[in-house]
Amino acid sequence: MMSWIQTIAATLLLAAIPPLDTSQEVRLESAQDGATTVNEAAFYALLENAEQWPSGETAGAIVPDFHAMRDDPAGHRGQLTLIEGRALGMLPEHGWARSGWEQVRGVILRIDDGADDYKPTADEMVIVYLVDPPDAVRYNQPVRLVARFHKIVRYAPREGEGSRPYLSFVGREVAWMGERPATGISMGFAVMLLVLIIIGMILLFWRIWLLNRSSAQAKRTTAYLAEKRRLRQQEDVDELDEVVEQSYLPEDPVDALDTLKRRHREEDQD
Repeated sequence: MMSWIQTIAATLLLAAIPPLDTSQEVRLESAQDGATTVNEAAFYALLENAEQWPSGETAGAIVPDFHAMRDDPAGHRGQLTLIEGRALGMLPEHGWARSGWEQVRGVILRIDDGADDYKPTADEMVIVYLVDPPDAVRYNQPVRLVARFHKIVRYAPREGEGSRPYLSFVGREVAWMGERPATGISMGFAVMLLVLIIIGMILLFWRIWLLNRSSAQAKRTTAYLAEKRRLRQQEDVDELDEVVEQSYLPEDPVDALDTLKRRHREEDQD
């Protein structure tokens, strides 16, 4: 049974979003809040981690407290979050300091509940850099995604304007875009449910096997006892026949006397 438990544990681990490893945690601590770029060691540590995430997985992500992140970015750095908002656009392609991440793009999201024509402030917008970004997004398109908090970055919304602080995140992909889907189950939950079903079937078959084994053993025991009783009864019958045979005397007196003398001689000889 231990091999099955180990297999199940490995399956669940593969289906879950991996935590930051020691190297990634150390590099993440070097993040500089308030800088005008995300191009730093902490950023690539989060990209490396996001690249390992299972597609569509949301288990373990929490709804972020954006106000608390602004007040204490270091205390929330690396936190796995589930962000829902509306896309305002995508940042242009960027020449990153490290090669291999050319596909990474930033998506600007509004997280306020205002009307479509409402102009959100910097506090009501976040930027999420994605390892596997969508080809395009529509303005005000509903978006849901999983991302780890990186830091506060300052960008100028337009050339010539002063920079504004935005919360910056790193994730793998967009979980869904468009109309809010009906409530469903995540991939991790589906895998866990499948594993539990498999465990239940294994335990059921194991229980049936034990019952069949006990039943077969009981049948063998019953057959053995029945055969033993039959042999014992046969022995009793044979003994009874022998006694009857020994007690039998011919009707003729002379023959009966000869029979008694013969038995007496046989007994003396024994």
